[in-house]
Amino acid sequence: HSIVHSYGGSANKNVGDAFLLSWLLDDDTPSGSGGGSEALLSAQNNQADKALLSVVRICMALQHDDYYIEAMSDGARDALLTKLKGRKGPVVQMGCGLHAGKAVQGAIGSQRKIDATYVSEAVERAEFLESSTKKYGLKMLMSDSFHRLLHPSNRRRCRKVDQILIKNDDDDESDEDPMHGDIMELLTFDMDIEALWKNVNS
Repeated sequence: HSIVHSYGGSANKNVGDAFLLSWLLDDDTPSGSGGGSEALLSAQNNQADKALLSVVRICMALQHDDYYIEAMSDGARDALLTKLKGRKGPVVQMGCGLHAGKAVQGAIGSQRKIDATYVSEAVERAEFLESSTKKYGLKMLMSDSFHRLLHPSNRRRCRKVDQILIKNDDDDESDEDPMHGDIMELLTFDMDIEALWKNVNS
């Protein structure tokens, strides 16, 4: 949360074992436009680059195992490390999904418990990207809509991983066109975290 905050983002809520983190983008929707396909997002203040840098910094921080296990008892630490000894990488691992889109911001709940959060299809796609990092064996996945908001120098450093078809909820399952839906490219930003961590310590 502190890394995200330092780069202009906001920690919003927990989604299961995941965190929803957000950066407000600039709205370039023409005045009088109803939004929809005419609504354009832009990152005039490098919000997408800040989000990407936050993910890189988080991955670097997770590499420092001692920070997470030093407060544990010897028995608990030994049990955890024994359980994870066959797994590559740091003790704490996270996948990150980066997506850009429109969302409704508001308070949801009751008089007894209210959560300020974002609700939209864009939030669901960010969650999908995060969960898909396990399938692809990557630390980070980003959508093409997020990728377009990056500075050109950062866009060039990204690698296309896949292209998928997302069926809309309102699509009829009996639709004659099986290719009907939204096509989304999946990209990643490859990181040699061990090398990055060594550079920080040197």
